[in-house]
Amino acid sequence: MASDSERESGNEDKQKAARTSPSSTGDRPKKKKLKRPKLPIPATEEELDSPSKQTVGMLGILGLMTIVMWALARGACNYHPPKETRVPRKVTLEELAHDPKNAAVELQQRLVTHDYAGALELATGNAAAKVQQEKAACDAACLSTRKALELTALTSAVVIEANPIAATARVTSVGLPGGPKTSLMRLTRAEALWKATELKPDDGVPFPEPVQVPLMPTTPITSAAPGASAVPSGSAAPSGSAAPLGPHAPHTTPAPATSH
Repeated sequence: MASDSERESGNEDKQKAARTSPSSTGDRPKKKKLKRPKLPIPATEEELDSPSKQTVGMLGILGLMTIVMWALARGACNYHPPKETRVPRKVTLEELAHDPKNAAVELQQRLVTHDYAGALELATGNAAAKVQQEKAACDAACLSTRKALELTALTSAVVIEANPIAATARVTSVGLPGGPKTSLMRLTRAEALWKATELKPDDGVPFPEPVQVPLMPTTPITSAAPGASAVPSGSAAPSGSAAPLGPHAPHTTPAPATSH
C-alpha cells in the first residue's frame, strides 16, 4: 500500500501537469483578426462620388422645408383677423392723468408739441391762462413743426412734493430746437384725474405758499323773549333802542329827549 507521502506527491504531480498542459485556458491560441481589404484610391470625381447625389438631395429638401415652416410660422404670428387692426387703442384722459406725475408729463408733452387743445384738457386756473397765451403766440410756422416735434420731443417729470389732493412736479422736455425746457407745475386732484393749476418756467424760485384764509368765528345767539329781537351776547344794544326785557330784567323808563 502507498504511504501518505506518496499520495501527496502524486497529487502535486497531477496539478503541475494540469497547469502545464496545452489545453489550459491561458495557453489557447489567439484568433487572428481579419483585415479589411483596402479600397482602391479613386482617380476621378465620378469614382470619388462624395457627397452623393442622394445626400445633396436630402439636404436640399431639409433646407426647403425649413424655409416653408419659417414662412408659415411668421405668417401665423402676424396674422390678424378681419375685425382686428394694428391701430393701438385710444387711451382715455383718465388713464393718462391718473396720478400727478403722468398728468404733468402729458401736459408738458402736449405743450412742447403745440397740442394746445389737448393741453387745455389738463389745465385749469392760471395754468389754463398760460396755455391760452402760448396758443395765441403760436403762428402757422409754429404749428407746422408739430409733426417733427412729436418724433423728437421726450418728457420726464419728478414729483417734488405731494399729498392726497395736491402735488408739485418739475417737468423736463428734451429734443427741442431751442434746447431742454424745464417747468414747475402745481397740480390738484379733479375727480378721477389730476390737472395743473399753476405753471411757470423753472427759474429756481419755488411756488409761493398758498395763503391760509382764517375761518370767521361763529357768534353764539342768545334766546330772547317772544316779540323781542335777539342781540348777541357781549354786544351793547344800539343807541336809541330799549334793551330786550327778560323775565328777570328790571323795568326802566327811558329818559325824555332834551332840545337845545
